[in-house]
Amino acid sequence: MKRKPILSDTAAAMEVHHHSHTPRKKFRHYFFEFFMLFLAVFCGFLAEYFLEHTIEHQREEQFIESMISDLKDDTAKINRVYEYNKLQVNRLDTLTRLLYSHPTHPDSLAKAYRLYTKAALNYEMVVFTDRTMSQLKNSGGMRLIRKQSVSDSIMNYDARVKSCDLQFSIVKEGWKEASTFSYQLFDLSRVLRRPDTTQKAFTFITDNPDVLTAYSNRLLMFTGLVRGYTLNIAEQRGTAERLIAYLQKQYDLD
Repeated sequence: MKRKPILSDTAAAMEVHHHSHTPRKKFRHYFFEFFMLFLAVFCGFLAEYFLEHTIEHQREEQFIESMISDLKDDTAKINRVYEYNKLQVNRLDTLTRLLYSHPTHPDSLAKAYRLYTKAALNYEMVVFTDRTMSQLKNSGGMRLIRKQSVSDSIMNYDARVKSCDLQFSIVKEGWKEASTFSYQLFDLSRVLRRPDTTQKAFTFITDNPDVLTAYSNRLLMFTGLVRGYTLNIAEQRGTAERLIAYLQKQYDLD
């Protein structure tokens, strides 16, 4: 029996275990794949970036429109309180002069009661609308305001609102002090019955001139506080109107 050559067996084995080779990818191919992946991620980032900024700009404009609406509300409130306070100051001035004269005539006493009822028993204040301002400050909305001049103008208006509120708190204290003395002078039971100037029975609780003078002094002070507050809100009305015009111009709003 002949044996097969060892060499032929080895060659056959090599043929059995032979692997086919595929050409290797070139560097440019890997770079292209990397570049396409990078481009896709970058484009996605840009799309998200521009979408976020578009949304922020829309929110900014919404805040500005809401702010303008609040300013218009404030202007309407100021107009109402301003007109009321002008009439109140005139009546308080008349009442103060009358009381300093220590009236005793029934007609003068009836007039004093009428003026006291209409002007000295109450007061008016402007309750400023802070809907938008609260949102801007509490939710970080101020960062959406791109223009520093706009942001400064809004914050300046808010500071002036706080000044008006502080001044009114002083007016309120002045009213409380004056009212305390008025209760020693005016008979509130007559006030509640809506005093009729045709009646001749109006009298003060006391004829002590010191009480009358003490109340007149405090009424004079209260009148001055109301007058100062009225001038302040008139200035605030001008500030509101200018801010409305400025915001409309900056954001091209009607």
